[in-house]
Amino acid sequence: MKIFNQKNVNDKNLKEEKVSATNELNEKSEDACVEFKNEAEKNLAGWKRAMADYENLHKRMLEEKLTARQEGIETSLSSLLVVLDYFDAAFSSIPDEISQNPWVKGVENIQKAFLNALLNHGVQSISEINIPFNPDIHEAVEHINDENIPAGNVIKIIANGYQRDSKTIRPAKVRVSNGKATQGKDDIGPPAQATQDSTKEIKPPEIKKTEESENNLIN
Repeated sequence: MKIFNQKNVNDKNLKEEKVSATNELNEKSEDACVEFKNEAEKNLAGWKRAMADYENLHKRMLEEKLTARQEGIETSLSSLLVVLDYFDAAFSSIPDEISQNPWVKGVENIQKAFLNALLNHGVQSISEINIPFNPDIHEAVEHINDENIPAGNVIKIIANGYQRDSKTIRPAKVRVSNGKATQGKDDIGPPAQATQDSTKEIKPPEIKKTEESENNLIN
């Protein structure tokens, strides 16, 4: 009987030890799972931050690349606009007697081809008159009284301006109306920021005429 009771006691102790060991193992497993989960969440958060930083860097690099490209295009176009200025100045001073000369017409065709090439790149001229002065596209170089033109409207384009994709590459130099003259007040001259040179129209380089060249043009 004692042997049987002792065996029961031993079995009970063994079972309790197993239960205790199992509980301890479960607790350790749960702790390990919590630790692994925290570590995984930490790694995931770090990965998400790294991906967000990479995407932001990629977007910023694309924007900087696009900006640099646009600035390069605008710089190149600005240098070409000077050529258009000389075309405009040259054709504004052609004598009437040679205005229909084939050589003159040929140069006009070159100017048109040049303008079309710029149009294909989105360049448009700012040359409309009798519209309200807009500081985004106009540069006032002179103000005069004109009762036929409302105050604040553009009277004349001194030098054409140009835009590309609605962005002003170069503002048009314009003369602006003060409206009807007010008694006792003189005409308002150029604004303070305008210089004397800015009011002058661009003139082409002088070409020395010879008797032979004049005969060739007329013939």
